[in-house]
Amino acid sequence: MSTTLHQEITFNAPKSTVFEAYTNAEQHSKFTDATAVITAEQGDRFSVHDNKIEGCNIEVIKDELIVQAWRPANWPNGNYSVVKLTFSEKKGNCVITLEQTGIPEGGVEHLDEGWNKMYWEPLKVWLVDNA
Repeated sequence: MSTTLHQEITFNAPKSTVFEAYTNAEQHSKFTDATAVITAEQGDRFSVHDNKIEGCNIEVIKDELIVQAWRPANWPNGNYSVVKLTFSEKKGNCVITLEQTGIPEGGVEHLDEGWNKMYWEPLKVWLVDNA
């Protein structure tokens, strides 16, 4: 049985800036402090967090949407979840809505903490430092 994770995160930056930080390998590497190979191209494979997370961009709409087949490298081969990141803007701030489906049972809490600790918190700091 699989489960779903839902998060909404607000960043003090325009959605185009946040989208670029997530999809640009150099910026992604800087805010996560880990090697990243990632693009904003549909169909491209990615590897982030020093090869600890991997997958493929299923759908990409610039500054609006990223859908990825996504998996930690320690999951069994062929097991992927689907990550959907929707970028919207409220009063000049970016709001990311994350929907992650197909998470193995018992994995939601770990991933909920991981997204916040490994992505959203460092991205917020990086955006302030690079404003």
